[in-house]
Amino acid sequence: MARVVTHDRTLAGLERGLDRESRVLGRVWRMEAAAAAGFGLAAVAQWVWRGRASLALPAALTGLLATGHWWKMRENRGQAGAFRAGRRGESVVLRHLERLGEHAHILNDLVLRDGWHRHQIDHLVVTPGGVFVIETKAWSGVIEGSAAAASWTVTRPDGRRASRGNPIRQNRAHADLVRRRLRAWGEAGIEPQPVLVMTRGSVQVPDAPSPILSPAEVAGWIEARPPALDPEQARRLADHFAQEAR
Repeated sequence: MARVVTHDRTLAGLERGLDRESRVLGRVWRMEAAAAAGFGLAAVAQWVWRGRASLALPAALTGLLATGHWWKMRENRGQAGAFRAGRRGESVVLRHLERLGEHAHILNDLVLRDGWHRHQIDHLVVTPGGVFVIETKAWSGVIEGSAAAASWTVTRPDGRRASRGNPIRQNRAHADLVRRRLRAWGEAGIEPQPVLVMTRGSVQVPDAPSPILSPAEVAGWIEARPPALDPEQARRLADHFAQEAR
């Protein structure tokens, strides 16, 4: 079985943060909605008995606050759901990657710095067959695009369409950073191979320059690569990347 060097932290942390914020927002908007309703009833009573409604403004303001916080809560829940789907997809891919041999090393949720920027790599796999930079997407529906396009179109099962950033370009940037790290360590002869794994959906990208695989295909594809590193070199590089991410 493959050696798992690092585990997911980023998506899990973001999901927990959004869930906590959503719970707070849920309590806040309910209190604001109750206050708005109270002010509104009082304003109606004022109008009936005194011919004026000075409490209408507080009712409107608290109503706007409640609406804003309710909308933000819904947005957070949607984002947290997307993170959960992403984590599930990455977990499925990891289960297949773990079937690689004992000389394979898997770094999940690897974060590498590039100046002021941070690159989050879903899976970096180092085996005697090479270094593989894996981007996982859990999009459902029909996915259409091209290698050069800035975005792809996802047509969901219910017919709705959404635009998503091109993951091939995203992963190419990750692979470029990994390549620079390898060169800095004196390993200029190693060419990292970007791989896109789609856990769901039908992908229609005919000009993809790198493989687009399902979770069930990825381990077999990596195992079929010809030897490029000796086992000790693969372990050393995996440990280097783990140290870089700390």
